[in-house]
Amino acid sequence: ITDRSHFTVRSTREGPGLVAVAITTQESPESRWGALITREELLKAQQDDGLCQRVTASLAITSTVNGASDEQFDSYLLSSDGLLLRYIPQADDDPSSSAFRTVIPRKLRKSFITNMHNSALAGHSSGSKTYDKLSQIVTWPGMRQDVLRYARSCPSCQKAKPRGGQPPGLMQPIVSQSPWQICCCDVMGPFPRSPRGNQYLFVVTDHFTKWVELFPLRKLDSQKIWDCLLQTFARFGFPTSLISDNASYFTSKVFVDACAVLGIEHKRTSPYHPQANITERVNRNLKMMLVAHTDRHKDWDAKLPEMAFATHTTVNRSTGLSPAQLNFGKELAFPLSNALRSTEPTSQYRSYSKFADDLRKRFSDNLREARESLDVARLQQSEQYNQGRRNLQFEVGDLVLRRTHPLSDATRGFTASLANRWEGPFRVGKKLSPLTYTLICCSSGQSTGPIHVTDLKLFHSQEDFSQDPADGSSSRVPDSPSPPPRRYNLRRR
Repeated sequence: ITDRSHFTVRSTREGPGLVAVAITTQESPESRWGALITREELLKAQQDDGLCQRVTASLAITSTVNGASDEQFDSYLLSSDGLLLRYIPQADDDPSSSAFRTVIPRKLRKSFITNMHNSALAGHSSGSKTYDKLSQIVTWPGMRQDVLRYARSCPSCQKAKPRGGQPPGLMQPIVSQSPWQICCCDVMGPFPRSPRGNQYLFVVTDHFTKWVELFPLRKLDSQKIWDCLLQTFARFGFPTSLISDNASYFTSKVFVDACAVLGIEHKRTSPYHPQANITERVNRNLKMMLVAHTDRHKDWDAKLPEMAFATHTTVNRSTGLSPAQLNFGKELAFPLSNALRSTEPTSQYRSYSKFADDLRKRFSDNLREARESLDVARLQQSEQYNQGRRNLQFEVGDLVLRRTHPLSDATRGFTASLANRWEGPFRVGKKLSPLTYTLICCSSGQSTGPIHVTDLKLFHSQEDFSQDPADGSSSRVPDSPSPPPRRYNLRRR
């Protein structure tokens, strides 16, 4: 129940000491169609307004001195009952449009703007459209700026309307310089339960080499996830950073404590923005492989070793080399290559040190080539991604709105298409990076995050139109428009 609603209470006695109460709410007429301001209220407000008092006093003085008038107030006049009007030249010849506009005192300006913007008859139009409607009937100094500011700060418009202009957020590439420096992980599923009892696929990817480790799992919990990671790290080394999403098994105490003990910095991607986790792209490729090689859906985990081999031996477009080359310094042998292998003796290394020297050189050449290719790929990807985007950053303390991601629910009579697109306001609590922030709810004080910049937009607080601005700019009487085409007494109408 709000102050904008009428409500009806009906009670029925269900039994001894039991009363059922039904409350029916209905939107008030003022909220639906706008509050009506009477002529008497307008006259009283003009008499109490400083600007209207100065104009009225000037008209009273100049009308008694041989019809002379102050040019500053030449377009103003008083109606027969003392209401202050102003002559506004019309650009068209519409006979239904009057050239005389009522001057609105500062105290009532917000009420008039609200009437022509918030009501169902106004439809929460844009600032310029609201001004076009309002300027047909009333006027005041600085009205256009006031209307535009009000429409921009309207909470309903800010939450319901999409953000205009170019989408924010420039690409911030994650840079890794060596194998298994940064590790990414994600979970696919649930899939149909396989004969081996598996329903999920845990995927671990090295950010530099693009090497993939696949672990089919029966169920998901932090301990099983960490056991898979430990197997990977025991083979390839412990990374300095681990990237995952915000799933509960990645944020549990077991997982967080394990990362802290091993000196691994755990980074989590923003909800609905998994671009920072390259495993998301790996998952897409794996899903295509699963579709191509799985006839019975329950056998989805039967060919995972072969799929992992396929990813290890495929040249990556960003590095220019296969994951196997970057991890082992050589390609993995295919069955076909073994069948076609020459029977003639191959050159043998005379010592392990010679083999190590050659392997070290191949690794060095491969790393240099991969780094150069990755630099070129990052530049191309950034240029392509940043086209049509803008750099938007917030500072700690800024008021923002957060994008909603509602889901329709027929049982509650709720449809996502009619829900607000934004919620809030929130206050920026911490700037994690140029793209991610933590927020503090203004009503509850609870912290939330990380939130990506594309899911945020600046919130404009509403201003108080009842007080004169400090600089007095909006109270200045503007230049008079051209006088009416026929010279007649405008002082009284």
